[in-house]
Amino acid sequence: MCSLLLLLLLLLASAAGALSGEELPVEVALGVTASELAVVVNVADPQSRAVGAAYAAQRGVPPAQVVLLNFTVDQNLPRAAFAPLKAQLDAALPANVQALVLTWLWPFRVDCMSVTSAFAFGFNTSFCGQCTPTAPSPLYNSTSTAPFTDFGVRPAFLLAGWSAQSALRTLAAGIAADGTHPRGDGFAFRTFDVARSVRFQEFQAATANMAGRVNQTYEDCRAPNCSDWGYLVGQQRVLTYWQSIIRVANLSTNTFLPGAVGDHLTSYGGILTNTSGQMPCLEYTEAGATASFGTVVEPCNFCQKFPDPSVFWPFYADGAALVEAYWKSVAWPGEGLFVGEPLARPYGAATAGVAAAGAGGAGLRLQLDRALPPGGYAVRACAGARGAGVLGCGSARLATLEVAQGAGAEFWLPGVRLPPLAGAGAGAGAARVLLQRVRVAAAPARAREGSGGDPDGCPPVTAAAVPLGPA
Repeated sequence: MCSLLLLLLLLLASAAGALSGEELPVEVALGVTASELAVVVNVADPQSRAVGAAYAAQRGVPPAQVVLLNFTVDQNLPRAAFAPLKAQLDAALPANVQALVLTWLWPFRVDCMSVTSAFAFGFNTSFCGQCTPTAPSPLYNSTSTAPFTDFGVRPAFLLAGWSAQSALRTLAAGIAADGTHPRGDGFAFRTFDVARSVRFQEFQAATANMAGRVNQTYEDCRAPNCSDWGYLVGQQRVLTYWQSIIRVANLSTNTFLPGAVGDHLTSYGGILTNTSGQMPCLEYTEAGATASFGTVVEPCNFCQKFPDPSVFWPFYADGAALVEAYWKSVAWPGEGLFVGEPLARPYGAATAGVAAAGAGGAGLRLQLDRALPPGGYAVRACAGARGAGVLGCGSARLATLEVAQGAGAEFWLPGVRLPPLAGAGAGAGAARVLLQRVRVAAAPARAREGSGGDPDGCPPVTAAAVPLGPA
């Protein structure tokens, strides 16, 4: 009886891949990482030089992916001057680079396009429409985790500040956000400003869809009995703040968590040195948010030209970096400026568990500290320092792991063998296993073609939208 029990235990151990040898740390890359980002610096701008150098050093961007350009520091970069700079940048970047961070305050515009969209798409007047529809972004609500590989588009963020010190504070907030899985508070307001409140149905959808995942609150402040008159005052754990008004009062009285996002729908939020009477979106990051968004020319109040929180939240909460989640939430981003720290990833994890070979090389067991978002993951063995993203991993993959909705945090990969890696061992810091998400679970399509009949909601694309110029 004892021998039979022993044989059974041995068989179970073999089938489950009993662990042997040293464990390797497992890292998870849910999208764009520092090794797939390029830092773009204007050498004619002292602030850009300082912020670019700090960003590359603190985020671990490879030196070959720091690109130095030279152009006049002004609010607008004319298209004729922009074209050779874009060609120079494209020629300098390796194909693995999927996204960009621009490290200056000026310019924020390339004629009728924002500077972030111009560097992402190239200058093209189809992205300029003012009070008409513009060219759509292929990234909108996309499940891609490699935008340049899939679409030839490198989404860009402008890491701006009214000083180098304030831009570096935004960088610090982005780094501090990583892997924190915050349970902060999100707020979205419909106000008495009807033209700027057209996103209210998207606010409602985000609140309903994210129930149980984040503390997202929607408040209708058209009535005079609104508890806070349409503004946040003295909130301590702000994670998202979506507004519908020309200027946001009391912004600096609130405390934003690392990784927080805030924006308001108005015409000229992307004019960072705004003299029109409208609040520049940079005031959100100056108050402590990690990212914001605003338009640089009159867009009218098409919802498609502004972030949709009901699209943003599922990507962000599943571990996407800000550069991915924010860009995927805007259908027509040609006139819109993305400001902040692109790699902030509060719902991701750099180190997510351990991997160990089964007895006799029978397979590989992954024991993670939390469940993975659904999708497909390339399993790679990497040599080199931890936290380096895809650096040191080569192009080969050991296997593809398919993670279904509701899957656990432990996986057995039969027949998968780790190659010999110098310095292997959890304590050596010179080898790791990377799970790189290569396919996201399918997201529901969103046409975003109008308000569904509510006259105060998003204008249909076939109808005239309302200008939002100076009040």
